[in-house]
Amino acid sequence: AYSLLPQGFKAVELSPVSPLGTCSVLATVDQNNAVATIRNTEVCSDSTNVLALEAAARRRAAGQGKETRDIKLCASHRLLRGQAFKGPGLLSQFRVFSLCTAGRDKGNYGFEIDALCEQVDFYIRLLLKFREMDFGVGQIRVTMTPFVGGDADVLEQAVIPKLSARYSQVVFGLDRKRQAGRGYYIWAGFDISALDPTGDECSLVDGGLTDWMQKLTSNKKERLLISGMGTERFLIRFKESPS
Repeated sequence: AYSLLPQGFKAVELSPVSPLGTCSVLATVDQNNAVATIRNTEVCSDSTNVLALEAAARRRAAGQGKETRDIKLCASHRLLRGQAFKGPGLLSQFRVFSLCTAGRDKGNYGFEIDALCEQVDFYIRLLLKFREMDFGVGQIRVTMTPFVGGDADVLEQAVIPKLSARYSQVVFGLDRKRQAGRGYYIWAGFDISALDPTGDECSLVDGGLTDWMQKLTSNKKERLLISGMGTERFLIRFKESPS
């Protein structure tokens, strides 16, 4: 995954803990889902929130929010969730490879289009590389959903065509009915799934735009796209074929 990162992304080694409220204050996640410590910290339950904090700090240091250069960070980190999970394959701790792109509004949805294309392109290349390595990756499907403030026409006319022109073997589509992520993401979200060796479709990547950078910098012109792939889930569901 690291070898396929787009230009400009920097890997960050995250601490096992983050400031108390990192997820519940920025996003809509209940604080009960995070495991708190007695020292005003919590065990990291979502690496994208921590990457957002780091991106905001770097944006501020670069020019108090006036910096036009995007901050692109990534991390492979083990997460811990405090709630009880029921069902096959559901774990309270798992590893996720996360991307975070923070920048300033470019006008005409320029940031949104560029960031979405770049991150989705990365995950597709990663899954195709896994296929070359004899992992049982079947049909790949990418769906995009317009959320509050989003424009379905932009997704259909500027994002999906650009990606489908590169990857004719991938199925792209618009999912207007998706409810998961509404209120968490703004403008747009995306999901990437693939057929596993048994023929079942497995959702592997989830991402979308959020208002976290606007909150952290008190600047409505700031933009943020986050995403994550359950790499441990992938290795369990898509086993490498014996050579």
